[in-house]
Amino acid sequence: MVKKEAWRIFLVLFGALVLLCGCVLAYVASESNYGNIINLDIEDGECEKVEFKEFYILPGECCSYVLRLNMKTYGEYSLNLDFERVSSHGLEKYVNVKILVGGRTLCDTPLLELLSDENQGINYLMSSWLPENVEIIYYIPEEVGNEAQGAYTTFDLNITASLAED
Repeated sequence: MVKKEAWRIFLVLFGALVLLCGCVLAYVASESNYGNIINLDIEDGECEKVEFKEFYILPGECCSYVLRLNMKTYGEYSLNLDFERVSSHGLEKYVNVKILVGGRTLCDTPLLELLSDENQGINYLMSSWLPENVEIIYYIPEEVGNEAQGAYTTFDLNITASLAED
């Protein structure tokens, strides 16, 4: 009888351990698939700044961020994503930036080009009825190799929303 009871307790504890491991693995997998999620509440004419300090990735790797934009007023918005150089330590020469909105690619451009003084940012129209997710993927092609070793960069991403003119 005692043996049966000990066996039941063992099975319950083992089942709980398997369930806990499954939950931890699911959490880790979801974090790696979606990267960093940044929630931003934006009003008309407001500028939100996302800072990337000493940003660094290795060749062949990518780093993904999801900006979840929640507009405080309903309507059509003109959104501008403007990259601003803070300090340069060589990495921007190797990094490419891919920006996706609703599965549509807005750009797939070298970071160096987005940080140039001539660049006016990336513009697009969006509706505020539902939160909009903007996925930003930074990546370095594998063929870059050791050229990017020890390089990093610091920049800001300025996000400005304005109610679109009718």
